[in-house]
Amino acid sequence: MSSTSSICSSNDADFIVDTRIPASIRRDIDRFSVFINRLRNTLDLNSSVVDGESMCVNVHASLEMVSESMRDLFKYSQFKTNPIILLSLQLVQAVKDLKFDTCTVDTTPVLNIIDQLESAVLNIIL
Repeated sequence: MSSTSSICSSNDADFIVDTRIPASIRRDIDRFSVFINRLRNTLDLNSSVVDGESMCVNVHASLEMVSESMRDLFKYSQFKTNPIILLSLQLVQAVKDLKFDTCTVDTTPVLNIIDQLESAVLNIIL
């Protein structure tokens, strides 16, 4: 079973992804899945983050990895869709809009965009 299961919980969907999609695309989807989950975990307010500055650095580093994996996906024409491009841009903007200097950082908008972006990628591969 591939790590794509993080964006797709069904074993049937994993089978479809593993058999119909070329290995290079599967590899790039797996990278995207790993990095988008890393960003999601970095945005988890329950994790042990020392301060807003540390969280800011970690979130931006994770976003860079997601951006790299999105560039890899954009090599394939099926991922060059308006929803995926728009959500990618919205993700960057939402992270830029986070206020790390406040006592509580509202990560809800970013997490919602992450969920939508994952769904858009999943819809392409299924």
